[in-house]
Amino acid sequence: MSASSASESDKPMGCWGIAAIVLVISLIVRFWAWILGAIGVVLVAWLLVVLIEHGVTALAHRREKRARAAELQRAERAELLTRAHVQHEACLRGDPRGIHGIYPPVELPGVCGAGPASGS
Repeated sequence: MSASSASESDKPMGCWGIAAIVLVISLIVRFWAWILGAIGVVLVAWLLVVLIEHGVTALAHRREKRARAAELQRAERAELLTRAHVQHEACLRGDPRGIHGIYPPVELPGVCGAGPASGS
């Protein structure tokens, strides 16, 4: 290898590299408004995609929440209907739990002839 070829390969960029850099800089200077416009369009498109994804995710979560609430309401209603049926059957048999359910009334002394104050 000759000394001249070694010195040429040691150069990081030749004349073409400098010309390319100058060309890119001149294109940026010349079309800066178009470049900013393109960046703006890309950013707006990205923002729309993010917002749409967020909306779809929120909608899915809302649907799941409504479905869970409806299932819970169905379960509570089924439990209420079962308890009502049991109490109705007890009422038909004459059992006082059929009328008052699992919460019997409190016996208050002196009310409705239940205590010493009622004998006047």
